[in-house]
Amino acid sequence: MDLRLMDLRAIAIIAIAAALLAGAIVFLPSQGIANEIFLEVGSENIASGEELAIKAIAPNADRISLLFGKEYREIPCTASLDASLDASAENCTLSASFFPMPGVYVAKATGFFGEEQRQAERRIIVTRSEMQCVNNVAFGECSENKPFYCEFGTGKLIENCGMCGCEEGLKCLGNICIAVPGELSIARLGHPEKALAGKEFFVKIIAKAKEAIKEGAQYNAKIFVAGKQFSQKFFAPQLEIGEEHEFLLAITIFETGLFDINATITPVDNNSFAAEFFESQSIESVLAAQKPAAPVLFAFAEGDDAVLEWSKPQGASGFRVYKSSQANAAYIAYTFHSEYFGGEAGAVIQGLEKGKHYFVVTAVGELGAESDYSEPKSVEVG
Repeated sequence: MDLRLMDLRAIAIIAIAAALLAGAIVFLPSQGIANEIFLEVGSENIASGEELAIKAIAPNADRISLLFGKEYREIPCTASLDASLDASAENCTLSASFFPMPGVYVAKATGFFGEEQRQAERRIIVTRSEMQCVNNVAFGECSENKPFYCEFGTGKLIENCGMCGCEEGLKCLGNICIAVPGELSIARLGHPEKALAGKEFFVKIIAKAKEAIKEGAQYNAKIFVAGKQFSQKFFAPQLEIGEEHEFLLAITIFETGLFDINATITPVDNNSFAAEFFESQSIESVLAAQKPAAPVLFAFAEGDDAVLEWSKPQGASGFRVYKSSQANAAYIAYTFHSEYFGGEAGAVIQGLEKGKHYFVVTAVGELGAESDYSEPKSVEVG
């Protein structure tokens, strides 16, 4: 054999070995690197918050996988994650990016060649960034106050529960921590015995906590009546076991007759429980009704609360309170605040802001017919 050719081959082998030791990717003819895997990392020493790029190549493999920390990726060798590279089995490539916390990691790539496996590993050291957000939280790290994360480059603490997790009793949804919905039961319903066909009225679902519930837990409340479904999403306050909370739904029955009413409460994002309550032929819908006279309203302030009392006109089976913080000599715009059924002849409106608040009340007749507004009354807070 020509000695010069042998020298050239020896030089080539030495060059390839040096490149592999340096972490470079070397492309060779497939028959020369059969059943081998190569692993490249952007840097073996980075600071928290910096991007770590990793690439694994396993020519002629059936599939290829990458394990970094607790994150695992795998692709078949007919589809590359890097669209710029050949997706054929002769050049199977897996590319991935990570933003690791401080620590020492091992990146492990595995090539699968039938029953045979080949692996390559690289050790990565991630140090704490010298750049910081407020409260001495380094770039790319989580605050002690979950789920806040110090965003690399901006220096802002952002909510990122996918990276930092949530406090106990909360769960991650779209990188925001929300309260885990505790179980509720339905204790009873509140509604008029009769309603005017085609006119909106309100149904109270009185729910009771079967376990402690954190503020902000989300629920879907639904009413089924006369072949129709009415639903609304609610946020619950903090509740201890046995405490009650009212969910108020507006519904309309367009047909006339006597109807069953069925109520359900479920968590918004799962089916861990379903609270149900059923009343047989408990609400009647009719075509016409005579509205009761308007109540007489009295109001005064106690601290930041408004205490309301009203008269009970004949034929009234419930009352609706409307409120406004804006007043004009010619016109006052009121919005619905709350509804009271049966013999209730007063209410306390709590936690009002400083300023003047205006109230009116209406009486609701047996058939859902609503009276005119009472004379407006105001209270001054602060």
